Amino acid sequence: MRQKFRCAAALAAVFLALCAPCRAAETIEHPAYLAGFADGTMRPDAPLTREQLAQIVYRLLPEAVRETEPRAAAYVDVPANRWSYRAVCTLTELGVWSDDRQAHFAPTQAVTCAEFAETLRRAGAVLPQLAAAQAPEDADVPLSRGQAAQALNALLGRADETALGGVLTWRDVDENDPYFAAIREAANPHSVMPDGVWDAVG
Repeated sequence: MRQKFRCAAALAAVFLALCAPCRAAETIEHPAYLAGFADGTMRPDAPLTREQLAQIVYRLLPEAVRETEPRAAAYVDVPANRWSYRAVCTLTELGVWSDDRQAHFAPTQAVTCAEFAETLRRAGAVLPQLAAAQAPEDADVPLSRGQAAQALNALLGRADETALGGVLTWRDVDENDPYFAAIREAANPHSVMPDGVWDAVG
């Protein structure tokens, strides 16, 4: 009996080992691109700022691009000690913005729907999924953080279908919030199966 148990256990271990690479190959990684604030809020209705947009696109870039040291951008209002400095410099070097044409980046300025779409289209040279971004009719209206998550998830083909525990939550975003699902998808690093169902969080 013990010998049969050992054989069964050994076969199970071999089976799991063989299936692990197949399972890993089936999953798709969805990095988190939206972050909350230190006070535990997400502020979904707050206007998205230019430096927040820079950080969002930066987080979506391939790891090899993010690990490359960018040249220092010449914006006078984005010093080297600013939290968004690396993201702004990287996207400027990639041609999403140009510090040759303007001395100021205006990092805290609200992003309009038109500017959001144009920024994503330019970033499409590196992230092809973003190239199809289009501004709505009210293009000059400021875009909220929640709206940005919804729009990006649609472009990236990311849908929130999780039933897993361990996801990040924020005290100002509950299940009744219209942006709840979009933000949960955007702010939690996770992997998904081909059918879109979350496989793991973290």
